[in-house]
Formats: sequence, C-alpha cells, structure tokens
Amino acid sequence: MRLDVEEYHELARPFFGVSLQTPLDAFFVDVAFYHHDRLVMTEVEFSNQKIWRKPHHIRQFDTNILLVETYKGGSCRGLIDDETTFVDANSIHIMDWSRDYTALMQDAAVVGLQIPHALVGYDPSRHPAYLSLPLKTPRGRLLAFTLDLLVGQMRDGETRDVEHLASAMLAQMRSLILSDGEEYWEDSSEKSRRSIIESFVQKNIARSDLSPDRICRELGMSRATLYRTFGKNGIDHYIREQRLENCCNDLLRSPNIHGAVHRVAERWGFYDASNFRRSFRAKFGVSPSECLSDDTLRSRGGQVYHPVLDWMRKPGETIH
Repeated sequence: MRLDVEEYHELARPFFGVSLQTPLDAFFVDVAFYHHDRLVMTEVEFSNQKIWRKPHHIRQFDTNILLVETYKGGSCRGLIDDETTFVDANSIHIMDWSRDYTALMQDAAVVGLQIPHALVGYDPSRHPAYLSLPLKTPRGRLLAFTLDLLVGQMRDGETRDVEHLASAMLAQMRSLILSDGEEYWEDSSEKSRRSIIESFVQKNIARSDLSPDRICRELGMSRATLYRTFGKNGIDHYIREQRLENCCNDLLRSPNIHGAVHRVAERWGFYDASNFRRSFRAKFGVSPSECLSDDTLRSRGGQVYHPVLDWMRKPGETIH
C-alpha cells in the first residue's frame, strides 16, 4: 500500500522514530505485510530517511525478535548499540530488535522477515546484536535465496509451500546462531595483510599523524606493498573514508545542539567546514546536520490501537 507522510508516521510510530531526508514532494513509501504463524514478512520501498529505535519504542510490543533483511536497492548504515552496521544489495543482515538502533537509509527497497528469538534459539546475552553475511558466501546466498522464495510464496498465498520454506529458513537460522555467526572465507596472504593494516588504522584513526609513511614504518612494509594492497583508491582514501564513518557514527549519537557538527568534524581531522560538508554529503547523501539525533518523539503510554500491531496478533492475514 502506498502511504502519504502522515500515514507513514502513524504506521511507524510504535516501531521507530522517523526523520525524512527528502523534500515532501519527493517522498515515497510503499509497504506490504505478510503473516505466517509467528513469522512476519515485509516488503518496503522508501525514499531517504533517518530512523531510530529507543527504549520507548522497544517497550511498545514484544521485541524479542530477530530482523532478517536483504536490500534489493539502496543502502542503510547505522548503529545498533555501539556497533556500526552497513547493508546494501551485496549482503543479508540479521539484527536483534531488542536493542537501540539508529540508521540512515537511502532510497531503499527491502525484504524483511521478523523471527521470534525462541524459534531459533537466539539469546541476546550470548549472541551478537548484528550479523552481516556477504552474498558471495555460500551461507549468505542460501539464506537470501530461501528468504526470496519465502516472500514470493507468502505473497502468492501458497500455504503448503510457505510451511516448508519457513521450516527451511528457521533451520538455517538455528544453524547460523549455533555457529555464533561464523563465516567461511577463502584465506589468502593478501586478505590477511589488508586485515592487519585495517586493524592498525582503526586503532590509530584519531591520531593526526596517521599517514602511509607511519603505517609502513610501524608495520615494516614498503609503500609499494601498502598501495598494492588497497588498490586504485589507495590507503589515503581508506583513511579518509574511515574518518567520515566515525563522524557519521558520532553525529548519530550527538544531540542537536549548536556547534555539534564542528566539534565532531575537528575530532576526526576535518578542519575545513565546507570541504567536510561536501565530502560527507557525497558519501552519505545527507548533510552532517541531518544526522544529529532528533529523538523528540516520546511514547504516549498505554495500549493504543495500531493497524500493524493489531494485525500482527491475527496470523494468516495480509496487508498490501
């Protein structure tokens, strides 16, 4: 179903806060919901926006849920607790909805499945809040393929096939959780070297003297090896991108007060305000000030009627 701005805010209110990042005349959102037993499937398309889940959202309904998502278009980057998340059409991600979450979404087309913790043995005290599986891995491809088949059958109302596919999806999720999200990667010296360099950069990213020369000196490698490892964009680009990522993460946490953008930019080595704004918008599609926390929505308290929450208690129905 196609929603206008007011309808979308009302629909989203119990689940997350929303701040639109596009003009009203460019805004769009189209949603469909499908229900099978205790599983809820969603298909959503929407324009750029920032969302956040805080304790008052989490208290609104049973949040002992894992959200499994694939992006058919666009991307999403954010923070769940203090962990950075990023998902696009190249990965499938799994997120615990019982945690605080803030994210920037860009022209996204998303297929999502909500799974109660108990169905797959997920324990928030033992298992990670977030897991991303690249679609190039066998496990990532299989999980995404099963998810696509499941949403297709739920959309078409094929009850018997949905039952089999849902069982297959839950079995894959149990196996993934029991393995603690272990992924199988082809090992190579090149990947190992890059991992070491990336780890060094992350530990020293706040240092103003972080440079290719310092990396080579500290890690005992030649400049040729360093630049070959990071390909055509180079190590300088990688350092800059990491600093922009840190700026984004800090701004997502920061209150919307005077001087917040300036302080965050300088913390990560950006001293030219106009250049910082240009670089930030080029990478994230929004201005730095649009990332600042705007958690102005508060719970209205008590049990209220809500079209999706009410429908989620009625298995077997569909909303388009």
